[in-house]
Amino acid sequence: MNLDFLKTIFSKVGPLEWWQALIIVFVIIVTIFVGKYWQNVIGWFGTWFTGNKRSCSDCIMIIFGKREIYETKKRELDKTLKRQMNFAEQKLLTLQSKMINYYSDKLYASTSLDVVNDNQIVEFRMFSHLIHTTLHILIKDEIRRSFKENGFDDLTDSEFNTYLKDKHSTLFSVLKQQIVNLYPPPGSKMIIPMDSVNKYLNSIKDDIREMVSEIFIEAKEIKLDDLKKLETLKKSFTKDMENFVTKHEN
Repeated sequence: MNLDFLKTIFSKVGPLEWWQALIIVFVIIVTIFVGKYWQNVIGWFGTWFTGNKRSCSDCIMIIFGKREIYETKKRELDKTLKRQMNFAEQKLLTLQSKMINYYSDKLYASTSLDVVNDNQIVEFRMFSHLIHTTLHILIKDEIRRSFKENGFDDLTDSEFNTYLKDKHSTLFSVLKQQIVNLYPPPGSKMIIPMDSVNKYLNSIKDDIREMVSEIFIEAKEIKLDDLKKLETLKKSFTKDMENFVTKHEN
């Protein structure tokens, strides 16, 4: 403690009895202590006045803990898009496998020999790469963009059915146009000509329609389910906080 500070105080108040000086020194010490450790002092007085009830600092820590639990659960529910895309990717992989198997069977049937030749290998790799990039880049990006809009979960059944038809038409057009644009054109001496590929695409149009419906129906259910869980979580947190405050007010 600064002795000059004490001298100044005593010089202002004049001569004091010993017990008066002791009181002044005690008040100064308590003032300094409370100023430095005011948070702990509040906590100690809170505990002293309320008996077994928690101190203010304990209450703050409990509230922060409950808030962190709420935020952690909320972050999990915010991963709706990831869950929607996981399902969509599974369906795209299934379609990719179906289309590549078709092409592989056509190549195998194009020769009477059991030995695969270099041309067949080149064409198979070309088609596999084309289908993979088309489905998992172009189509996948279009599906993700649609999910991010997240407006379809508010549609009525009739509106949603119309939405599905539009999405199927859009995705099928993108898929077919990409393959037509990048597949070697007629006259390029391909083992599997463009006409055969085009006929195949038209033959699986209904399969693609079904896949698109499954993807967006599942996405809608995931979104609605997550919204319901989030609302329940919010209500639970609010009620938990109200009960906590009420308990510590009484």
